Amino acid sequence: MRKQELAKLDRTDLRILEALQHNGGLTNQQLAETVGLSPSPCSRRVQKLESFSNGRPCWTPASWAWT
Repeated sequence: MRKQELAKLDRTDLRILEALQHNGGLTNQQLAETVGLSPSPCSRRVQKLESFSNGRPCWTPASWAWT
């Protein structure tokens, strides 16, 4: 994840990342409930986070390297 992209993350994005780091197998519904969103916005945010890392899950430690 690039520094500029990390700067664009808000508190909800960080909660999503934290939840997925804790349990990467959550369904979108479970994740949405965990972070306090409805499923559609939650899914869009996960897609945005994945786009930062070229489609790789960005909640894995290896993807946090600065590029």
